[in-house]
Amino acid sequence: MGTGLIYGTMAAGVVDHSDHTNQSINMCTFRFWRDLGYAFGAVLSGLAADASSPEISMLCFAVFSLFIAGVVGGHYEEAGFVKINS
Repeated sequence: MGTGLIYGTMAAGVVDHSDHTNQSINMCTFRFWRDLGYAFGAVLSGLAADASSPEISMLCFAVFSLFIAGVVGGHYEEAGFVKINS
């Protein structure tokens, strides 16, 4: 559900902050890391839930996600929109 709510915004952000000659490469890079995150997240959440309880596992991943969001928010710089001459 979370991915369904944010994916369109993230994809638009990748394209908006890319030079028009590199948009496809940047979108492929974004999708690669997104899919890799799904794979590692599934394995790690299964291991964490097996080592403790599902509730503790979800809490740990929620805290980790909040931490990563803070790191990205701290380093993010708004870039200007790419102007296309028509």
